Amino acid sequence: IGGKEWKVLRKDDSAGPLLGVHFANAKVGWAVGWDGVILNTTDGGLHWDSQKSGTREPLEDVTFVSTNQGWAVGRGGLILHTTDGGKNWEPQESNVDQGLFSIAFSSPETGWIAGGAGVLLTTDDGGERWRPQTLPIERTFEAITFSDPLHGWAVGWGGIIIHTDDAGGHWKTQNYGFSDPLYGIQMTRDEGWIVGE
Repeated sequence: IGGKEWKVLRKDDSAGPLLGVHFANAKVGWAVGWDGVILNTTDGGLHWDSQKSGTREPLEDVTFVSTNQGWAVGRGGLILHTTDGGKNWEPQESNVDQGLFSIAFSSPETGWIAGGAGVLLTTDDGGERWRPQTLPIERTFEAITFSDPLHGWAVGWGGIIIHTDDAGGHWKTQNYGFSDPLYGIQMTRDEGWIVGE
């Protein structure tokens, strides 16, 4: 069972904080952070190599749908996309200036991004076009996840939890009495976990 022991695989005191990590499989993964840092491993995290992001903006999150195709998001509405495992990262147009903090894809074409000031973006063409979603409330969303192509959740400031059961067609507020910021969420079909202050 994983998680019984933890060890530091890389520590670089000269680098800023790393803010997001995603593994496409047990060996291949990416981490992103301040100053546009993108790191890649192909040996399960024993060694990490830098990739050129083309930006100095902080990158908040990263996700991949295969070992080749992935996205990173960050401050100032930044979306980066790669089709070659990160050898080349190209910007995609978000049409927003707010920070983008979390990204999730349910297929290579269908994805969502959560961000500041009530920003929630969606694409159904792999990010060629990102469109805003209509939401029941305007808050900063820190994290978004989908348990399957239809069911998704986003969490954020003020203890906000929103949910969709129609692939983002409609979002409903789920209020459980939280008021502190919520920063992360992971859902399965029947269970979920949220972290925050």
